[in-house]
Amino acid sequence: MAIECAGVSLKAWAVMTGYFRHCARNLVAVVAGLLGLTLGAQAQQSENTCSLASVMRMPLDVSGAWFTTTAAINGHPVVMLIDTGAAHSAISPELAKQLRLPEDRHTKIVIHGVGGDMKAAHPVIAHSFRAGHGDLVDYEMVVANVGGAGRKGQPGVPQGVIGIDLLSYYELEFDFPGRTLTLYESSNCSGNFAPWTGHFDTIKGKRQLDGQLFIPVRLNKEAINAVVDTGSSYTTLGIDTAHDIGISDAELRSDHPDGAFGASGVLVPGHRHYFDSFEVGETVFHRAPLSIQDEHFGVMQMLLGMDFLRPRKVWLSFKTEQVFLQYAAGLNEQRPPP
Repeated sequence: MAIECAGVSLKAWAVMTGYFRHCARNLVAVVAGLLGLTLGAQAQQSENTCSLASVMRMPLDVSGAWFTTTAAINGHPVVMLIDTGAAHSAISPELAKQLRLPEDRHTKIVIHGVGGDMKAAHPVIAHSFRAGHGDLVDYEMVVANVGGAGRKGQPGVPQGVIGIDLLSYYELEFDFPGRTLTLYESSNCSGNFAPWTGHFDTIKGKRQLDGQLFIPVRLNKEAINAVVDTGSSYTTLGIDTAHDIGISDAELRSDHPDGAFGASGVLVPGHRHYFDSFEVGETVFHRAPLSIQDEHFGVMQMLLGMDFLRPRKVWLSFKTEQVFLQYAAGLNEQRPPP
Protein backbone atom coordinates (compact mmCIF):
# COMPACT_ATOMS: atom_id res chain seq x y z
CA MET A 1 0.00 0.00 0.00
CA ALA A 2 1.23 3.48 -0.71
CA ILE A 3 2.77 5.53 2.07
CA GLU A 4 2.99 9.22 1.27
CA CYS A 5 6.47 10.68 1.10
CA ALA A 6 8.23 13.99 1.25
CA GLY A 7 9.47 13.70 -2.30
CA VAL A 8 8.85 9.95 -2.71
CA SER A 9 6.18 7.35 -2.02
CA LEU A 10 7.12 4.17 -0.22
CA LYS A 11 5.49 0.82 0.31
CA ALA A 12 4.08 -0.94 3.31
CA TRP A 13 3.09 -4.54 2.93
CA ALA A 14 0.66 -6.59 4.98
CA VAL A 15 1.35 -9.86 6.80
CA MET A 16 -2.04 -11.35 7.48
CA THR A 17 -2.90 -13.79 10.24
CA GLY A 18 -6.27 -15.43 10.02
CA TYR A 19 -7.19 -13.83 6.70
CA PHE A 20 -6.98 -16.96 4.55
CA ARG A 21 -8.93 -18.96 7.12
CA HIS A 22 -11.71 -16.42 6.85
CA CYS A 23 -11.66 -15.66 3.14
CA ALA A 24 -10.33 -18.67 1.24
CA ARG A 25 -13.74 -20.27 0.80
CA ASN A 26 -15.22 -19.48 -2.59
CA LEU A 27 -12.47 -16.89 -3.24
CA VAL A 28 -12.22 -17.59 -6.96
CA ALA A 29 -15.99 -17.39 -7.35
CA VAL A 30 -16.12 -14.15 -5.36
CA VAL A 31 -13.41 -12.45 -7.39
CA ALA A 32 -15.07 -13.61 -10.57
CA GLY A 33 -18.32 -12.11 -9.32
CA LEU A 34 -16.59 -8.78 -8.72
CA LEU A 35 -15.74 -8.48 -12.37
CA GLY A 36 -18.76 -10.22 -13.85
CA LEU A 37 -16.98 -13.33 -15.06
CA THR A 38 -18.50 -16.65 -16.01
CA LEU A 39 -16.35 -19.38 -14.48
CA GLY A 40 -15.31 -22.13 -16.82
CA ALA A 41 -15.73 -20.02 -19.94
CA GLN A 42 -12.25 -20.92 -21.10
CA ALA A 43 -12.78 -24.69 -20.80
CA GLN A 44 -13.74 -24.96 -24.44
CA GLN A 45 -10.40 -23.56 -25.60
CA SER A 46 -7.78 -25.83 -27.10
CA GLU A 47 -5.29 -27.09 -24.51
CA ASN A 48 -2.38 -25.85 -26.61
CA THR A 49 -3.73 -22.40 -27.55
CA CYS A 50 -3.12 -19.24 -25.57
CA SER A 51 -6.46 -17.60 -24.89
CA LEU A 52 -6.86 -14.04 -23.60
CA ALA A 53 -10.37 -12.89 -22.75
CA SER A 54 -10.78 -9.20 -21.97
CA VAL A 55 -12.76 -8.90 -18.74
CA MET A 56 -12.91 -5.16 -18.25
CA ARG A 57 -11.25 -1.90 -19.22
CA MET A 58 -11.05 0.64 -16.43
CA PRO A 59 -10.33 4.34 -17.01
CA LEU A 60 -7.55 5.67 -14.81
CA ASP A 61 -7.50 9.12 -13.28
CA VAL A 62 -4.34 10.98 -12.30
CA SER A 63 -3.85 12.07 -8.70
CA GLY A 64 -0.41 13.59 -8.32
CA ALA A 65 2.05 10.87 -9.27
CA TRP A 66 -0.57 8.13 -8.86
CA PHE A 67 -3.24 6.53 -11.03
CA THR A 68 -6.61 5.93 -9.40
CA THR A 69 -10.09 4.63 -10.14
CA THR A 70 -13.45 5.12 -8.43
CA ALA A 71 -15.02 2.17 -6.61
CA ALA A 72 -18.08 2.00 -4.37
CA ILE A 73 -18.03 0.84 -0.74
CA ASN A 74 -21.52 0.27 0.65
CA GLY A 75 -22.75 2.50 -2.18
CA HIS A 76 -20.37 5.33 -1.27
CA PRO A 77 -18.02 6.42 -4.12
CA VAL A 78 -14.38 6.07 -3.09
CA VAL A 79 -11.25 7.07 -4.99
CA MET A 80 -8.97 4.01 -4.88
CA LEU A 81 -5.29 3.81 -5.73
CA ILE A 82 -4.41 0.91 -8.07
CA ASP A 83 -1.44 -0.51 -6.18
CA THR A 84 0.47 -3.53 -7.47
CA GLY A 85 2.83 -3.30 -4.52
CA ALA A 86 0.10 -3.74 -1.89
CA ALA A 87 -0.56 -7.27 -0.64
CA HIS A 88 -4.11 -6.40 0.34
CA SER A 89 -6.71 -3.75 -0.34
CA ALA A 90 -7.01 -1.01 2.27
CA ILE A 91 -9.10 1.93 3.43
CA SER A 92 -8.20 5.05 5.38
CA PRO A 93 -9.12 5.24 9.08
CA GLU A 94 -11.19 8.37 8.45
CA LEU A 95 -13.32 6.70 5.79
CA ALA A 96 -13.72 3.50 7.79
CA LYS A 97 -15.06 5.62 10.66
CA GLN A 98 -17.27 7.71 8.37
CA LEU A 99 -18.86 4.61 6.82
CA ARG A 100 -19.09 2.88 10.22
CA LEU A 101 -17.55 -0.29 8.87
CA PRO A 102 -17.60 -3.14 11.40
CA GLU A 103 -14.42 -4.98 12.42
CA ASP A 104 -13.70 -8.65 11.96
CA ARG A 105 -12.89 -9.48 15.57
CA HIS A 106 -11.61 -12.94 14.60
CA THR A 107 -8.76 -11.64 12.44
CA LYS A 108 -5.73 -9.45 13.07
CA ILE A 109 -3.41 -7.90 10.51
CA VAL A 110 0.04 -6.42 11.03
CA ILE A 111 1.40 -3.78 8.64
CA HIS A 112 5.18 -3.96 8.23
CA GLY A 113 6.77 -1.09 6.37
CA VAL A 114 9.49 1.47 5.97
CA GLY A 115 9.55 3.77 8.98
CA GLY A 116 8.20 1.21 11.43
CA ASP A 117 5.35 -1.22 11.91
CA MET A 118 1.73 -0.55 12.75
CA LYS A 119 0.47 -2.67 15.61
CA ALA A 120 -1.84 -5.57 14.88
CA ALA A 121 -5.41 -4.48 14.21
CA HIS A 122 -8.68 -5.98 13.08
CA PRO A 123 -9.64 -5.47 9.42
CA VAL A 124 -12.94 -3.83 8.59
CA ILE A 125 -15.73 -5.38 6.55
CA ALA A 126 -17.38 -3.73 3.56
CA HIS A 127 -20.79 -5.32 3.10
CA SER A 128 -20.61 -4.25 -0.55
CA PHE A 129 -17.46 -3.47 -2.53
CA ARG A 130 -17.98 -2.65 -6.20
CA ALA A 131 -15.22 -2.08 -8.73
CA GLY A 132 -16.29 -2.90 -12.22
CA HIS A 133 -19.25 -5.06 -13.21
CA GLY A 134 -20.04 -6.84 -9.96
CA ASP A 135 -19.90 -6.77 -6.19
CA LEU A 136 -17.91 -8.39 -3.44
CA VAL A 137 -19.95 -9.15 -0.36
CA ASP A 138 -18.46 -8.80 3.14
CA TYR A 139 -15.04 -7.95 1.76
CA GLU A 140 -12.30 -7.31 4.31
CA MET A 141 -9.85 -4.42 4.04
CA VAL A 142 -6.97 -3.36 6.21
CA VAL A 143 -7.11 0.09 7.79
CA ALA A 144 -4.01 2.13 7.04
CA ASN A 145 -2.75 5.59 6.13
CA VAL A 146 -3.47 6.23 2.45
CA GLY A 147 -3.61 9.41 0.43
CA GLY A 148 -0.61 11.06 1.98
CA ALA A 149 0.31 13.53 4.64
CA GLY A 150 -0.90 17.04 3.83
CA ARG A 151 -3.19 15.91 0.98
CA LYS A 152 -6.12 14.35 2.85
CA GLY A 153 -9.47 15.79 1.88
CA GLN A 154 -8.24 17.27 -1.38
CA PRO A 155 -10.15 16.36 -4.56
CA GLY A 156 -8.91 13.17 -6.23
CA VAL A 157 -6.74 12.04 -3.32
CA PRO A 158 -7.22 8.28 -2.78
CA GLN A 159 -9.04 7.12 0.31
CA GLY A 160 -8.32 3.46 -0.34
CA VAL A 161 -6.09 0.99 -2.15
CA ILE A 162 -6.89 -1.93 -4.46
CA GLY A 163 -4.12 -4.47 -3.93
CA ILE A 164 -2.92 -7.70 -5.48
CA ASP A 165 -5.30 -9.83 -3.42
CA LEU A 166 -7.77 -8.91 -6.20
CA LEU A 167 -5.53 -7.82 -9.05
CA SER A 168 -3.28 -10.89 -9.19
CA TYR A 169 -6.09 -13.17 -10.37
CA TYR A 170 -5.90 -11.51 -13.78
CA GLU A 171 -3.49 -10.46 -16.48
CA LEU A 172 -3.02 -6.71 -15.98
CA GLU A 173 -2.41 -4.39 -18.93
CA PHE A 174 -1.59 -0.87 -17.76
CA ASP A 175 -1.54 1.71 -20.53
CA PHE A 176 -0.34 4.68 -18.50
CA PRO A 177 -0.02 7.10 -21.46
CA GLY A 178 -3.57 6.12 -22.49
CA ARG A 179 -4.80 6.11 -18.86
CA THR A 180 -6.46 2.69 -18.93
CA LEU A 181 -6.15 -0.61 -17.09
CA THR A 182 -7.44 -3.70 -18.89
CA LEU A 183 -7.97 -6.97 -17.03
CA TYR A 184 -7.77 -10.28 -18.90
CA GLU A 185 -8.50 -13.86 -18.05
CA SER A 186 -5.83 -16.13 -19.56
CA SER A 187 -5.53 -19.80 -20.39
CA ASN A 188 -2.53 -21.81 -21.63
CA CYS A 189 -0.37 -18.72 -22.14
CA SER A 190 3.41 -18.56 -21.95
CA GLY A 191 6.25 -16.69 -23.61
CA ASN A 192 5.66 -13.30 -25.26
CA PHE A 193 1.88 -13.51 -25.36
CA ALA A 194 0.99 -9.83 -24.80
CA PRO A 195 -1.12 -8.74 -27.81
CA TRP A 196 1.07 -5.76 -28.61
CA THR A 197 2.60 -4.63 -31.88
CA GLY A 198 6.17 -3.43 -32.05
CA HIS A 199 9.07 -4.27 -29.78
CA PHE A 200 8.63 -4.80 -26.06
CA ASP A 201 10.75 -6.19 -23.24
CA THR A 202 9.93 -9.52 -21.61
CA ILE A 203 11.23 -10.00 -18.07
CA LYS A 204 10.92 -13.31 -16.27
CA GLY A 205 10.18 -12.89 -12.57
CA LYS A 206 9.49 -15.01 -9.50
CA ARG A 207 6.35 -15.01 -7.36
CA GLN A 208 6.97 -14.78 -3.62
CA LEU A 209 5.07 -16.43 -0.76
CA ASP A 210 3.29 -13.15 0.03
CA GLY A 211 2.08 -12.95 -3.58
CA GLN A 212 4.50 -10.29 -4.76
CA LEU A 213 6.17 -10.70 -8.16
CA PHE A 214 9.91 -9.94 -8.09
CA ILE A 215 11.77 -9.11 -11.30
CA PRO A 216 15.55 -8.77 -11.78
CA VAL A 217 17.04 -5.35 -12.52
CA ARG A 218 20.66 -4.15 -12.42
CA LEU A 219 22.19 -1.20 -10.58
CA ASN A 220 25.82 -0.40 -11.38
CA LYS A 221 25.93 -3.84 -13.08
CA GLU A 222 24.77 -5.62 -9.89
CA ALA A 223 21.59 -7.73 -10.05
CA ILE A 224 18.88 -6.94 -7.48
CA ASN A 225 15.19 -7.78 -6.95
CA ALA A 226 12.51 -5.22 -7.76
CA VAL A 227 8.74 -5.03 -7.40
CA VAL A 228 6.69 -3.23 -10.04
CA ASP A 229 4.91 -0.83 -7.71
CA THR A 230 2.19 1.39 -9.13
CA GLY A 231 1.60 2.75 -5.62
CA SER A 232 5.08 4.25 -5.29
CA SER A 233 5.63 7.70 -6.75
CA TYR A 234 9.35 7.17 -7.25
CA THR A 235 11.78 4.32 -7.74
CA THR A 236 13.54 3.71 -4.44
CA LEU A 237 15.80 1.23 -2.68
CA GLY A 238 16.91 0.54 0.86
CA ILE A 239 20.25 1.56 2.32
CA ASP A 240 21.13 -2.13 2.77
CA THR A 241 20.89 -2.62 -1.00
CA ALA A 242 22.98 0.50 -1.63
CA HIS A 243 25.70 -0.85 0.66
CA ASP A 244 25.54 -4.26 -1.01
CA ILE A 245 26.33 -2.77 -4.43
CA GLY A 246 29.23 -0.68 -3.10
CA ILE A 247 27.73 2.74 -2.26
CA SER A 248 29.56 4.08 0.80
CA ASP A 249 28.15 6.19 3.62
CA ALA A 250 30.59 8.93 2.62
CA GLU A 251 29.02 9.04 -0.86
CA LEU A 252 25.53 9.15 0.63
CA ARG A 253 26.42 12.07 2.89
CA SER A 254 27.37 14.07 -0.20
CA ASP A 255 24.03 13.32 -1.91
CA HIS A 256 21.00 15.60 -1.90
CA PRO A 257 18.83 14.76 1.16
CA ASP A 258 15.54 13.03 0.55
CA GLY A 259 12.79 11.79 2.83
CA ALA A 260 9.58 9.78 3.07
CA PHE A 261 6.74 9.21 5.50
CA GLY A 262 6.64 5.52 6.35
CA ALA A 263 3.94 3.10 7.46
CA SER A 264 3.82 4.47 11.00
CA GLY A 265 3.71 8.12 9.85
CA VAL A 266 7.34 8.74 10.82
CA LEU A 267 9.54 10.68 8.40
CA VAL A 268 12.29 8.39 7.06
CA PRO A 269 15.40 10.27 5.90
CA GLY A 270 17.07 9.36 2.65
CA HIS A 271 19.29 10.43 -0.21
CA ARG A 272 18.95 11.18 -3.93
CA HIS A 273 21.86 9.32 -5.52
CA TYR A 274 23.08 9.22 -9.13
CA PHE A 275 23.90 5.67 -10.19
CA ASP A 276 26.35 5.00 -13.02
CA SER A 277 23.86 2.63 -14.66
CA PHE A 278 20.34 1.34 -14.10
CA GLU A 279 19.07 -1.52 -16.31
CA VAL A 280 15.48 -2.71 -16.62
CA GLY A 281 15.02 -5.29 -19.36
CA GLU A 282 16.82 -4.00 -22.43
CA THR A 283 16.66 -0.36 -21.34
CA VAL A 284 19.78 1.18 -19.80
CA PHE A 285 19.83 4.52 -18.00
CA HIS A 286 23.11 6.31 -17.29
CA ARG A 287 23.55 8.70 -14.37
CA ALA A 288 20.12 7.67 -13.11
CA PRO A 289 18.89 9.61 -10.03
CA LEU A 290 17.21 7.19 -7.61
CA SER A 291 16.07 7.51 -4.02
CA ILE A 292 17.86 5.59 -1.25
CA GLN A 293 16.01 5.39 2.06
CA ASP A 294 17.72 4.90 5.42
CA GLU A 295 15.84 1.65 6.00
CA HIS A 296 16.46 -2.01 5.28
CA PHE A 297 14.25 -3.33 2.50
CA GLY A 298 15.44 -6.94 2.83
CA VAL A 299 14.75 -9.33 -0.06
CA MET A 300 12.50 -6.75 -1.74
CA GLN A 301 15.47 -4.58 -2.66
CA MET A 302 13.79 -2.00 -4.91
CA LEU A 303 10.40 -0.49 -5.60
CA LEU A 304 10.09 0.25 -9.33
CA GLY A 305 7.88 3.29 -9.13
CA MET A 306 5.78 5.55 -11.30
CA ASP A 307 8.70 7.74 -12.41
CA PHE A 308 9.79 4.71 -14.46
CA LEU A 309 6.34 3.28 -15.27
CA ARG A 310 4.43 6.43 -16.26
CA PRO A 311 5.61 6.68 -19.92
CA ARG A 312 5.09 2.94 -20.55
CA LYS A 313 2.63 0.20 -21.20
CA VAL A 314 3.12 -2.42 -18.50
CA TRP A 315 1.76 -5.97 -18.51
CA LEU A 316 1.88 -7.90 -15.23
CA SER A 317 1.31 -11.64 -15.39
CA PHE A 318 1.29 -13.10 -11.90
CA LYS A 319 0.13 -16.40 -13.38
CA THR A 320 3.14 -16.84 -15.68
CA GLU A 321 5.52 -14.79 -13.50
CA GLN A 322 6.37 -12.34 -16.28
CA VAL A 323 6.40 -8.60 -16.89
CA PHE A 324 6.19 -6.98 -20.34
CA LEU A 325 7.28 -3.36 -20.84
CA GLN A 326 6.82 -1.11 -23.87
CA TYR A 327 7.88 2.51 -24.04
CA ALA A 328 5.32 4.89 -25.56
CA ALA A 329 6.03 5.69 -29.20
CA GLY A 330 7.88 8.92 -29.88
CA LEU A 331 9.49 9.21 -26.44
CA ASN A 332 13.21 8.99 -25.74
CA GLU A 333 14.05 5.44 -24.64
CA GLN A 334 17.24 6.45 -22.89
CA ARG A 335 16.11 9.29 -20.65
CA PRO A 336 16.53 8.50 -16.95
CA PRO A 337 13.65 8.66 -14.50
CA PRO A 338 12.97 12.26 -13.41
